[in-house]
Amino acid sequence: MFDRSKFLLIFGEDAEKWAARYDIEPFSHPCGRCKRILTTTIPFACGQFRGLIAPQCACGNERPPCAIVRDPRYGDLFTGDRQGEGPKAVVGRRRLVPSNLRLVGKSDR
Repeated sequence: MFDRSKFLLIFGEDAEKWAARYDIEPFSHPCGRCKRILTTTIPFACGQFRGLIAPQCACGNERPPCAIVRDPRYGDLFTGDRQGEGPKAVVGRRRLVPSNLRLVGKSDR
């Protein structure tokens, strides 16, 4: 989970442009406490992540819904590919046994 107190809210930025820039899909979701529908409309940044967060609910729930993605400048979270790059070359196998040691098989006993 993210510590929402560290979210830098980006006031003055148009939520639609922010969503388009970072390919974020705004959404609506009921509040976890009172079930009032909240919509992610406030742009925010947190380290390498960008997103949209809903305003705090009138009931006082401090955990409004949010949509979060990784900034494309930092590459794909799982593959490390940066935007516009293809898959990275596969590095050769790492030797698991030092070269001065020999694995003994059944035929060597």
